[in-house]
Amino acid sequence: VHGKRRSNFIRKARALLACGLFAWVERCDTCGGADPTSAWIQCDCDLRCCPTCARRRADVARKRLDEKWHHGERPHDMALFLLTFTLRYDPNDPNDLSVEGLQRRKRIVREAVGYAWNKYLKKIGRAMAIAVEVSPRGAVHIHALFHGRRPNANKLRAVYMFRAGDSPFVNIRAVERPAKAIREVAKYMMKAASPKNIRLLRGGRGEFIDPILAARAEIAFSGNRLFECVGAWRGADDEEDLPKPAPTSCPHCGACAWRGAFVRLGSLLTELPPDWPPRFGRAGPGLNAPKPRPKEIEHV
Repeated sequence: VHGKRRSNFIRKARALLACGLFAWVERCDTCGGADPTSAWIQCDCDLRCCPTCARRRADVARKRLDEKWHHGERPHDMALFLLTFTLRYDPNDPNDLSVEGLQRRKRIVREAVGYAWNKYLKKIGRAMAIAVEVSPRGAVHIHALFHGRRPNANKLRAVYMFRAGDSPFVNIRAVERPAKAIREVAKYMMKAASPKNIRLLRGGRGEFIDPILAARAEIAFSGNRLFECVGAWRGADDEEDLPKPAPTSCPHCGACAWRGAFVRLGSLLTELPPDWPPRFGRAGPGLNAPKPRPKEIEHV
């Protein structure tokens, strides 16, 4: 990568060091108290392998899909299904794990899923959300949330493989209690290749993508839309942050004058309630604030 694209990737790589370590919050202009409803964790890098930015994308996707689900039609003979489409590859072949190889496999699997939607799934369903992923071993695959009648596994596999060629499998799994499960399904579809796994916090071992492979995936999919919605859910793939609620009156002193503050997340958490739900965003004054140098981050 050369020129402006190279500079852009270098900027994002540096921003990854501070991504998720800072937050934006509205403070009372009288007592200085923080308003929990206005606080959000800043996502700076917007890299696809960043677990913090993946959480932001998952939250946005969940809210938009949840809105489409609750306000759209839900025929009694239709349900939600999680579909997984894979593509055969050789993890030991350098060509399959190169930038060009990742691009080629992404193009094949996405075109094959689009073909399966147009030729089969569209006729038995009303909507589908599609997420392209790269596993830690370099497998390019697609998770899809499908709303419709249960697909016939053999027919779906045949239609998909007509464009994708030989494939290990096409998996179909019914989503239990759809209204409640959309949150977890959206998070599963939008997860980063290097997740913030709870097992790590308990001393366990996690599976992370190789940094060289992660860099290749970032370059290969740069400018590509990896989350798409078709059918009745069209438009739910908008990645713009949802509007944040404006504070009304200070819960501490009752004043209504507020000022924005860009702070470290660690110090802010001591002021917020223990049950504060984390919110993530990438827009706002915090993006233009001076970023810490790597040496400073070590002391956060």
